[in-house]
Amino acid sequence: MAAIAFRAALGWIGRSGPRATAAFVALGGLIAVYVVPFLKHPANPPAVGDGDTSGNAPRSSSCWCCSACCSRSAPSSSAAGSPPRLGNWNAAVAAGAAFLLAVTLAYVFLPSYNEVGPDFPGQLLWQFRLATLAVQAVPRTVFGLVFGALAERLLTPESARPRPAETVAA
Repeated sequence: MAAIAFRAALGWIGRSGPRATAAFVALGGLIAVYVVPFLKHPANPPAVGDGDTSGNAPRSSSCWCCSACCSRSAPSSSAAGSPPRLGNWNAAVAAGAAFLLAVTLAYVFLPSYNEVGPDFPGQLLWQFRLATLAVQAVPRTVFGLVFGALAERLLTPESARPRPAETVAA
């Protein structure tokens, strides 16, 4: 999916090359697919709260709905503010405003759940939530760095690539 998003975004982010586009897609994917829904429905450690949360529970449905809304509204909002009509700055502002509107509507209309009891250690909960964020950030960072470098190598013509400095024989 990330490669498809990269292909769709290539050429739409100002004058960014393949490497910068891959980094933007990775960061945007992390924010839209994980971080924004995480702020509404943060991850809970196993065996915290209701045991039915791993199945077809209302919290799971709400979390998936929030994630789908955020991940779908990000490309839609960026397409609504396409640069040829508005210019790069105005397009970025319009896309950001459209994304914030969609996220705000999702936050307002989706229910919130607080399943962590008062006797659960807050430090353990915080560590678990940071660990889940790291688990999501690592593959997207690898995609942005490795895929971006490989895509730049493949998509940039040989004549446009920077050449290493010539060594001078002493």
